[in-house]
Amino acid sequence: MIIQSNPSINKTIEKMLRVNLALVDGEKFLILSDYPSPKDMIDKPSDMIERMLKRNLLAKQIAKIASEKFPNVHTEFFLFECRWKHYPTFDIDFIQKISKYDVIYVISEFSITDTMYLEYIERHKKRAAFSPMSDETIFRDDGPLDIDQNKLEEELLTIYAKIKKAEICRIYNGIGTDIEINVDPNMTGYETGIVDMPGKGSNLPAGEIAVGGKLNGTYVVPRGWLEDLDTTLTLTIENNNIKEYKADNEESKWFNKHYLLLNENRKIGQIAFGFNRKADNPFLQIELDKMRGVAIIAIAILTNPLEADSVVSFSGHLPTPNFTMEVDGKIIFKNGHLIP
Repeated sequence: MIIQSNPSINKTIEKMLRVNLALVDGEKFLILSDYPSPKDMIDKPSDMIERMLKRNLLAKQIAKIASEKFPNVHTEFFLFECRWKHYPTFDIDFIQKISKYDVIYVISEFSITDTMYLEYIERHKKRAAFSPMSDETIFRDDGPLDIDQNKLEEELLTIYAKIKKAEICRIYNGIGTDIEINVDPNMTGYETGIVDMPGKGSNLPAGEIAVGGKLNGTYVVPRGWLEDLDTTLTLTIENNNIKEYKADNEESKWFNKHYLLLNENRKIGQIAFGFNRKADNPFLQIELDKMRGVAIIAIAILTNPLEADSVVSFSGHLPTPNFTMEVDGKIIFKNGHLIP
């Protein structure tokens, strides 16, 4: 295995550091990435190990660019041992170590976003961005980070304001999805990707609005929209609970593989909507979540009946594409366009 850095992505990396992370002179900046232990090298799947090592070197490349382009920012690069699960807890030494930095960027195999929001962003009023389950393709030319971030932020805030003051938000599409949400404004938020003030955090790429409240209706996930998804899934949802799953392919290998997760974790944690015009890779989870016109429901994984290796290929997020959105009966988004 030969792993080399890709200089073609340097321009977008620099743009991320300047615009999304908003680095300024005198700040302390830390880049974090999870690495496989020697035991992991023996026990874990080779493709996952290779992906993690490539990401470690990508993190090192980002640190090098930050040091060169922002010489008055104190940049450090740190690897932490992979916990092989999303949202792990960290010991106090780790939290104390990272709390001395003003800005953190985490590019990792498993998400630590929820942990960091509580321990780092909210408690210490720091800034952080996260790219879990990602690779170097998010930095490609004309990709989801090579975008007018200010325009994206303006558009997101326009849609967010309409949703937050609404009582009912409804989405539907031509394949059978029809979901109604009784909006809870206190559980509705957005990610613009710009973390320029203390206490701000975001996933990268960005371009997502998450809506909280009671969900009811039918939700259809078409085959091919998740890696190896060889069936169309139809979910019946009542008050955020999944009452029924149907697969149009009874011999679906994907459905049988994830049967326990789909049947033991039957509550919808949230629904989110993507609005990033340049996100177009449905097989990279962090990018799928931001694809324009794609809705995502997240299953609340209260218990984890699957091995950690399986969670990597399916994190509980289920997409439905090309939604039309109404708020209180008025269409505000259709065919990828905002409706005035």
